Parts: sequence; C-alpha cells; structure tokens
Amino acid sequence: MKILICGAADDHNIETIYNKYLNGIEGVECAIFPAHDLLLDYLCKGYVNKIFYRLGFNTIFTTINKKLQEAIEESRPDVVWVFKGMEILPDTIQWIKAKGIKTINFNGDHPFVFSGRGSGNKNVTEGFPLYDAHFTYIHSLKDLIEKEYHIKTFLLPFGYELSNELYDACNFKESYNYCCFIGNPDEIRVSFIRELVKEKIRIDLYGHGWNKYIESNNLCKIYGPVYGADFWKTVRQYRVQLNIFRKHNEGAHNMRTFEIPAVGGLQLAPDTEEHRSFFQDQKEIFLYSDVPDCIQLIQKITTMDDAAIAAIRAHAKERSIKSGYAYKKRAGQAFTHIQSIL
Repeated sequence: MKILICGAADDHNIETIYNKYLNGIEGVECAIFPAHDLLLDYLCKGYVNKIFYRLGFNTIFTTINKKLQEAIEESRPDVVWVFKGMEILPDTIQWIKAKGIKTINFNGDHPFVFSGRGSGNKNVTEGFPLYDAHFTYIHSLKDLIEKEYHIKTFLLPFGYELSNELYDACNFKESYNYCCFIGNPDEIRVSFIRELVKEKIRIDLYGHGWNKYIESNNLCKIYGPVYGADFWKTVRQYRVQLNIFRKHNEGAHNMRTFEIPAVGGLQLAPDTEEHRSFFQDQKEIFLYSDVPDCIQLIQKITTMDDAAIAAIRAHAKERSIKSGYAYKKRAGQAFTHIQSIL
C-alpha cells in the first residue's frame, strides 16, 4: 500500500511521526508532500507575500496544488492523507478522487471551530465534505460527522513520541515545586493565567508572545518556546504541569494530555469525559472544573509529600505504556482504519 501524507515535514509535527511508523509496517510505503512547508516558505520571503496572502491576492495555493498533483502522478499512491488541509483546494480533492485514490482528512485543531488565523480557512470548510473518510481526536465529533455528512469517521486520539533514552535523561528529581504552562497565548489562556497570578499562584510560562499580554516578574516568569529534549525536560522538572485548552479542544483532549504523563509529569487538566477515560483522576492526573478549582488543586499538589507525588508520576507513566498511548500504537490503529476504506 502506498500512502502520501500531505502536511508538514519538519520534526515538530505529528505527520513525520506517522510517516515513520507507517513506513515500519510491512507492505506500506509512505511519503510526505510538504504542503504546509511550501506555504511557510512563501510567507517567509517578505511582507509583500504576507499582505497578498491575507488579502487573497496570490497564487500560492495554485502552485502548491499543482506540485501536489505532480507528486501524485509520479508516486501513484493508494491513499492521500491530508492533515488539516488549509493549503489544499477542493478541486484538488475531487481530482484525486477521480483517479480512484482514497482521501482521508485529519484536523488536529477542529474542522468547524477556527480559533486563529492558522487553524482554518475556506479550503478546510469547503473541502471537508469531499473526503472519503475523516480521522478525529474528538469523540463527540465522530458521531456528528457520520450523522450529518454521512462520511466514514474514525477516532484517532493524540499520543506521544518519547524514546526510552530521553525518558531516562528526564527522569530526575523535580527542580521547581510550583506551576508551569507550555503553550502559546490566546484569549482563553491569557485570562486563565491572569486569574492565577491574581491569586498569587507562581507559574512559569513557555511559548511565543506571552510578554505581549503578561509582564514577567518573580511570580510569573516568561520564557521562549521549548522543543525536543528541552521540552521534555521542562515538562518533568516542575511539580505541576498545567493544561489549558484552546477553544477547539473544549470537552475533548489535546496533545499535552498524553505528552505530560509520558515523561512522568504531573498534569493538572480540564475535567472532561475524555480525560477521565484516558487517566484516573487523583491517581494518574488531576482534573479541574474552573479557575477556583484549579487554584485549590495547585495548592494541594504543591503541599503533597514527595512520595505521593512520585507515585502519581509513576502511575501516569505506567498507564501511558499499558494503554498504548504512544504514536507507534496510534499509527497501527490508523493503518487498520485506512485498510477498511480501500
């Protein structure tokens, strides 16, 4: 089976992880067409390109789709798996299907809720009903898509990618008995953090642009984004890793849901049915219902004895392994679903 993944090709995206593990399945040949990278290259060439892009006066989508069609003609895949699809024109999806090639879409944000300029556009909206199948990480969305669009839809939760060697390198005693949040700001997150700071909750923030909204001080220190080994070490060295959803994640889960426990982090996350299905509250994760509840739980966690904290960290890691939350397992699930539509 030949699979062509359409998305981003850099190491920080899950497309590359799925590409790696799908290629490890016998009889599968998988490759990535870097549609998103081509768009970023165009936007990085200057402000004029960015202005034309935002105004809609550009041909970059036409260029990307022409290159995609050329790649498909050359490789002749059985399946084209599009991640999000902001760069893919609806006409291209129809062109692919006309060649007898199955199309699958996975939107790692939300197909109907756009929380920022980079989370969706009209290509996502207009292309959505054209795919042969959808993957979604949101349980409730699966039934909605199948009922209203009559398109086969499969659950594919997020996961984690962490080697044993890197886990061992991060498995040290925590350095900071207070709170940390890793992620970029938005209206919801800024408001949430401000409420914590108002109540004298100490927290370190890692991400792009926090200093535009919150002043760095002794109570709330701001750092740049962390990637790779630095990301995992940062997750592990704080007593509390806070998870705050974006609008499109509400009621579901996100990438941090599995990344934090994978490295033995202690996660404080929104209370959702999905979180409760993945981890046991107060044993493997702590779940909050609102800001006051979150504050009380932070105060509780930061005063717990070290043995109790170590046990929760161990339980979270064990649950992640035994329940198959690693992306290698997710890739196997995705392949089974792909087989079922051929």
